[in-house]
Amino acid sequence: MIQPECFESFGWRNNDGYALLRFDGRDQLAHRVAWVAEHGPIPSDLEIDHLCRNRACVNVAHLELVTHAENMRRASESQTTCRKAGHDWTDPRNVYVRPNGRRYCAECSRIAQRRRSQ
Repeated sequence: MIQPECFESFGWRNNDGYALLRFDGRDQLAHRVAWVAEHGPIPSDLEIDHLCRNRACVNVAHLELVTHAENMRRASESQTTCRKAGHDWTDPRNVYVRPNGRRYCAECSRIAQRRRSQ
């Protein structure tokens, strides 16, 4: 979601929506360049999470160093539609939460079950 205080890079974007720019003779992720310029090197065991969920944002106030597991947990929590068919996950009837905490599309599961029983 683009927030008013997001600073979007003027560089091009890759297929995942991350802004890139030419820096030190190669294309690099713009948010990583901004982080290093402001805070210094990124530890190898951490990665940058966009708190605003806008992958093109380079506002360092919107960035936080986290573990990969935490970044994936936050990304999953912010997901509002299923990736397969776009079913609305803001409706609790469309979300199935497994015992391990992972969420799945209940509507896609119902559709698949109807196909199997035909």
